[in-house]
Amino acid sequence: RIRDGRLVAPDGEHSLPVNSGVHAIHGLVREKQWEIVEKTPARVKLRVQLQKPWPYRGAVISETALAGSALQQTLTVEAAPGEPEFPAGFGWHPWFRRTLGHPPGSGQGPGQVSLQADVDGMWVLDPAITPTGDVVKPPILAELRNGATLAAGSIDGCFRMRRSHKATLFWPEVTLSIVSSPAVSHLMVYTPKDGTALCVEP
Repeated sequence: RIRDGRLVAPDGEHSLPVNSGVHAIHGLVREKQWEIVEKTPARVKLRVQLQKPWPYRGAVISETALAGSALQQTLTVEAAPGEPEFPAGFGWHPWFRRTLGHPPGSGQGPGQVSLQADVDGMWVLDPAITPTGDVVKPPILAELRNGATLAAGSIDGCFRMRRSHKATLFWPEVTLSIVSSPAVSHLMVYTPKDGTALCVEP
C-alpha cells in the first residue's frame, strides 16, 4: 500500500494511481501480460517490463520451479541499463483454505489450520491501514511463534520476521512450510471475515 499514491524516492516524488481508498495497492504488474522466457515441465521463467505510471525503466522476473515436495519462487526487480537504482517492493499474496476436509467415510470433520511464524514485531496501522512507523510487541507475537488458530476477521497486519524467515501452516492432513530469503523481511497475515481462508504473505 502506498498512501495517496505518493512514491517518495531519492530523485523526488512520483504519483501512482490510487485504486483502493487512499492507497495505490497491489502493484503495477499483476494484471500485465508476462513474457515466457523459459519453460520446462518443472520450471517457468516469466518477465514483464516496468511501464508508466511506474517512473523507472526496468523489469520484473518471476521464476517458479518444482523441486521434490517443494515449490520454489523467486522474484527479481532489475533496473534497465543506465537507469539509476530505484526503490521497489514485492511479495506474494497466497490464500489458503482454512479446512482441507478429511476423506469421505473417515468419520472425521474438517480440522482448522493453525499458523506458526517466526515474528518479532508488528507494525502499528492507522485507521486507513497505513503504517505509522511504530513497531509494537503485542501478545499475538508469542501466539504466532508457538502456533495459533486465528479467528476469522481477527488480523490484517504486517509482522517483522526473525532469523529463520519461516512460517508454517498446520492442517490435520498436511503441513506446509514457507521459508523466505533474508531479503523478504516481513510477513503479512490476513484473516478474511468470511472464515474460509487464511492469507500468509511473504
